Amino acid sequence: MILKIKNNAGSAIIEFIIAGIVFCLILAGAFQMMLLYEGHVRLQQAAFEAARHGIVNNGTAAAIKKGFIQNSLDLYIHGTKPEDILKAYKLSQKAVNYPLTEGGAGVVVTRLNPTPEAFEDFAIEKNNKKFIPNAWLHMKPDELGENSQLSIQDANILKIKIKYGFPLEVPVIDKIIGAILTAVNPANQHYYK
Repeated sequence: MILKIKNNAGSAIIEFIIAGIVFCLILAGAFQMMLLYEGHVRLQQAAFEAARHGIVNNGTAAAIKKGFIQNSLDLYIHGTKPEDILKAYKLSQKAVNYPLTEGGAGVVVTRLNPTPEAFEDFAIEKNNKKFIPNAWLHMKPDELGENSQLSIQDANILKIKIKYGFPLEVPVIDKIIGAILTAVNPANQHYYK
């Protein structure tokens, strides 16, 4: 009996190329996720500091943005010289103050609390500025405001939401992730391009 041996020459090369491409995509995706996590941690810290800055400045959006600009410098700094810090500050300002279409990060700052209704209920005016008093809060009654349905203690808690478009930097992966996120959340597709 004669055995016929089929010629499979070259199939290992094709399998190696396909596996290599898949492995490179997985490796690049892992690297992009690492960069995103690092950016997330830095932006979260900048948001905490922005909230602290906003607390001592009556919770205005301008004060929160200023605090966010000052504390997101480490995303843009690439050196230790004074001119490097100035350049990072300008880049941080551009990211916060300009929309995505003009090279910014599309930052949107939203104050969730205190609400305008809380200001109607509890605000006092001093030196032509309205603010919610925060002295002796533990001694004040915890009655709910008529419009806000918050107590004065709850109205003194600053809650903010900051939306920031963090750039995807790994080639090919940025297009893949952008396409997936656009399909999942088309309302924010301008952040994924």
